[in-house]
Amino acid sequence: MEDTTNYLFHISKKVWKDTCNMYFKISSGSLRNYLQFYPFSKMTWNDKQYLMNDKFYSKYIKNGAIVQFTDVMRITDNYLLKKDGSFRDATLLSPILFLVLQAIGKEISLKYQNTRSTQIATYYSGNYSSMNAKYSKEYSYFYRECKRCATKYDYFIKTDISSFFVNINVDKLIEKIKVNCNDSVQLNQLKIYKEFLQYCGKGRFPLVENSIASSYLATVVYLNDSDNRLVDYLTNNLNIADFKIVRYVDDLYIFSNEFDIRSFHKIRNKYSSYLKKEDLAINSEKTKFLRSDELENEIKTSFYGEDQIEIVDDSDLNLNNIGDRFLQFLKSLNDLLADNELDYKEYKKIIDSSFKSDSNLVPDELFNKIIYDKKINSGATSVYQDPYILSELSKLIAYDDFFWVDPKRLFIMFLNTKDGKLIKPILSMLGKKKAEEWTFYDLVMAITYLTHRRTSFRNFYSHIYNIDHNLATYLDYDYTGNFKSQFESVAINNLITVTDADITSGWISYYLYFESIIEYSKNNILTSYAFFKNYFDRTTANIDFYFDENKRKRTKRRGRKGKGSIYSGYYKKQQLQKVYRILNKQNETDEIISKANDLRNDNPLSHAAAQLLLDIDNPSEPKTEELIATMRSLFKLLVELCNYYINKRYN
Repeated sequence: MEDTTNYLFHISKKVWKDTCNMYFKISSGSLRNYLQFYPFSKMTWNDKQYLMNDKFYSKYIKNGAIVQFTDVMRITDNYLLKKDGSFRDATLLSPILFLVLQAIGKEISLKYQNTRSTQIATYYSGNYSSMNAKYSKEYSYFYRECKRCATKYDYFIKTDISSFFVNINVDKLIEKIKVNCNDSVQLNQLKIYKEFLQYCGKGRFPLVENSIASSYLATVVYLNDSDNRLVDYLTNNLNIADFKIVRYVDDLYIFSNEFDIRSFHKIRNKYSSYLKKEDLAINSEKTKFLRSDELENEIKTSFYGEDQIEIVDDSDLNLNNIGDRFLQFLKSLNDLLADNELDYKEYKKIIDSSFKSDSNLVPDELFNKIIYDKKINSGATSVYQDPYILSELSKLIAYDDFFWVDPKRLFIMFLNTKDGKLIKPILSMLGKKKAEEWTFYDLVMAITYLTHRRTSFRNFYSHIYNIDHNLATYLDYDYTGNFKSQFESVAINNLITVTDADITSGWISYYLYFESIIEYSKNNILTSYAFFKNYFDRTTANIDFYFDENKRKRTKRRGRKGKGSIYSGYYKKQQLQKVYRILNKQNETDEIISKANDLRNDNPLSHAAAQLLLDIDNPSEPKTEELIATMRSLFKLLVELCNYYINKRYN
């Protein structure tokens, strides 16, 4: 196994390539259904080969040099809807950052020692063992296991966790990784993982669309202890001899012939107590005691809905009357709008009544099939060519305020017609609204149009920017055959070349820079500055020694310990000023470095004087802005010094 000790994120070459390949083999049609996957849908074959190339891995992934690229480290909000129309606390990662997160999850899974009881069958969204990035197969396994248990046992208890992902305690998660990896994960590695997870989640555990890492860590790792406690309670306290637990992420089904209403209350209360120890809470409304013949309806009720686009199992579906069901749905929707009675509850009712099926598909799945399945929504046999269906869709356009109830699916429904007479009025409705009048539901529609039509969003740019300028930047980036451009900065690549010359500890420079970014994202400017100043000092020493052969020879003779360390003295003002005088603008560089060192000496994280504690919130002494401006000036000096030596060497 590859030794990743001196790698920033401890990602091996094999894991990186396997992770990339897992996502690159997903069809472009599936990728366009998700905003997080949107950049991957625009990748060319050359893009994929570039990211999986040994050179790319060695230069940018191994030591963590990616942290120095702004486009790579970009994070914004993702607008994922819940069933009730509210938005999830989800983040949207740059494509490279997303792949790094999944690779970290894979590395943890390889070291993690599973201690979960064999009484529990556990499934999550995707599978690291089979390197399957899509949830549908795992959900199908979960569904079949529940049905198998329902034939063996008479009763089941179904539990659910309230706001699961956002309440995961990252500190406790990291401790669980440490314990269950038998200390095979180093302490500095655990710290980096913690910081990275919180960065991806904007300070919390990351809820990221289609992230296997998030689902695996939340399900397999975080819930391990509470699940084992529950098994122990059932076995040793309630003396239940025969039972089976089946989990899919936070949905838990407990099957047995020995349950009654008294045992249900005991189990619910005990399990709630176990969850409390993990900073989680049981969802009482969704926790039930039922007969096994009610399983089918319960699973249909618990279906993830619009989140689950892939079809689980439609092998026994009769497609002959699917158009009739769709027509019934559209007529019912028009009736609701005519009576001014549309809300989430009524909308769910018409989906359930219109798409009720004798097959394995729940109503939401069948609706998804009509929306997303190309066998149904495209070609000569498309249900969207039916004149009665087109007529009902035309009636819907008169009600321009109904999309909020299900903006993504309902808009795709119209896009599937490929009929400009139906689509243009919707686009016109969005365009005529002033930017400040747009809601998040309008934003979801605009995103849907962009991802499914693979078209420019220039007409909506100002509107999207007004709501979320970071999202506008994410969408504005041209990923088509253009992944390389994220890494084309000559200045950054020059710094990477110098840093990587220290093959054993070059990752430390990236660690310092990474920590500075992390703290800056938390608005901890004092901490961010402390890390950045150390990064500046260390990188200055790297540049100085990289281009000065005499210094390298002297250091090699003395060795790298004690007085021989190349970093000795490079925090001192006089030493730094001496290095940068070669740029021939001594007054400017001396002033920048003098100010930088004064701020360092006043920083309570670097020096006992701690004067910045008194000045940081003083409106007459805007130290926060000064700290940020100084970091930018120092980085500019690093770039100029590196470029000076490179130009001197090669010109």
